Amino acid sequence: MIRKRLQVLTAVALLVFLATLASCSRQAAREVAVNLWPDNVREFSPSSSSDDARPWCPVSLTPLGKHQYLMANYNKVILFDSRSGSAKTMQIDKESLPARGEGWIHNPAGLFFSPAVDGLFVANYTANNLVVYKVDEKAGTLRFLRVITSAHTISPENVWVSEKGDLCVCANYDGSSVTAFDISSYPARELWNTPIKLAHGVCMSRGKVYATGLMDKCLFELDRSTGRIMRQAGRAGWRPGEMEFLWPTSVQPLSEDQLIVSDAHTGFIYFIDATMLKVSTYFGGNGPTYRFLNMPYTAIVNEEELVVASAFQNRLLCGDRKNLTIDRVYACNAKEWAYTREERLTTERLGAGWEKYIWEKGPRVSILGQDFLLGYAQLHPAYRSESLPVLNTPYPASSLFNGGGELYFLDRVQLESGFILFSNQKPQAYYFFRDDAQYLFPLTLEQDSWCMGNTLCSPLRKVQLKRLEGAIRQKAARLKAKRLTTGLLVADDLRRIMFPGLSGPLFHQKLRELFTTPQGRVFYEEYQEAEKGNRGKKSVDAMAQNYFCASWKKGNNSLDELMVVHMLTGREPGAINGR
Repeated sequence: MIRKRLQVLTAVALLVFLATLASCSRQAAREVAVNLWPDNVREFSPSSSSDDARPWCPVSLTPLGKHQYLMANYNKVILFDSRSGSAKTMQIDKESLPARGEGWIHNPAGLFFSPAVDGLFVANYTANNLVVYKVDEKAGTLRFLRVITSAHTISPENVWVSEKGDLCVCANYDGSSVTAFDISSYPARELWNTPIKLAHGVCMSRGKVYATGLMDKCLFELDRSTGRIMRQAGRAGWRPGEMEFLWPTSVQPLSEDQLIVSDAHTGFIYFIDATMLKVSTYFGGNGPTYRFLNMPYTAIVNEEELVVASAFQNRLLCGDRKNLTIDRVYACNAKEWAYTREERLTTERLGAGWEKYIWEKGPRVSILGQDFLLGYAQLHPAYRSESLPVLNTPYPASSLFNGGGELYFLDRVQLESGFILFSNQKPQAYYFFRDDAQYLFPLTLEQDSWCMGNTLCSPLRKVQLKRLEGAIRQKAARLKAKRLTTGLLVADDLRRIMFPGLSGPLFHQKLRELFTTPQGRVFYEEYQEAEKGNRGKKSVDAMAQNYFCASWKKGNNSLDELMVVHMLTGREPGAINGR
């Protein structure tokens, strides 16, 4: 009888436990309202008058002591004090480098300071290795100790070292893997290598390795001894409470059973229960002004201090981890966005209406007579039933139409004569002006510019759109006046009006390099003959038609190549095809 009662009680207790566990697993993640723009925004203060150590684009941090950090931005390693805001560039002791530093590459991405080794481990991105330095805070120098590398160490983004200082793991972005090394031996010995596509963040916690993969939008849990993937969680999307990621760039331990993940593209900071790999709370999001973030590449906890690096705002946010408050903010310019507070401009977080990397419910733009949706460095056909190309924005940064890097999340400001296409994360922008043709004018805006209503706001001021529109209108009128009776525009006229800062030889070199497709190169050869007066109107028509027939409605197209063919000939796909 007693045995039966014990069995019943045990069964009831088990059911209660399972029900409680199920309830916990179903409990929704909670967004925490964190004030990211407290009143005391301060500027970084360089530690010496000759040292410009303002942390442009901070992407990684590692604690060096209480309120002391080392920060990297793919260019420098900077010593930062979160109490005073002082910042000092750490200089490499060149005398300590192998072969006196000949051919030495210093491209610091991720950092980890190991007290056990008393060394700073640097993910040396383009050098495809990890470098260990001895840190001298007073002298402000990094003295070379050793290099760690293997065939799998390709574009390492982040690095982590065990508490004992015997094991090192790194996340290889282009190598699409996480690699572990035994660093107690000289040279270091690779222990295992686990494929994770576009691996970026990595850390050790709870006796395991955690890593983020940007291709799969996942958080991975790996066996520390073998590298075997034990669990993974996450999927692509904008809903942080449902473990959705877009670009989870950093993972760090928060406590014994918690992790902190930062996602540069959603802009959210996730607190994750490591026992269940589920989000418990989150805050942030990318958006205009300092009420939001802009590409937070990392978030770390140092004792009880939380620090978030908002890379494309060039600011660090410091606060209390336990209470989730931000009480100190350091920026390269403390006055940025102050005017929007006074004018009480309406702000909205990035992500509304986006489905992964396409702004499905956003504005449409018209290019060469067709409507397109905005995306991530791409324009997508608005009507999927039509066979139209995906248009890639100009890249690389050294190209004719791009002097400011690849555009990320696209936005637009509609004007009477066309629209401005821009990104919140880059200074490069484009004015699509409609006259006798649709002209593509490259522009430069301030980084971290946002559209509020139909007003384009930069960090320090509203953009004077009327004045900008007037200047572009004058250039378009000059281009129209230069167009020949055949419809052709001479390349040197395009240079003088649209690219006055480029010399003739450099312009023609960049123009030739712009044509990357086979049909583009054929067009350019025919165009050069037409420029000499060897082709009539029918020949120009045929030249443009051949190009558009081979390009339009087929796969991905370079926006700049397509637009240059249109501008130089005055023809567009719809007119060519009789539409």
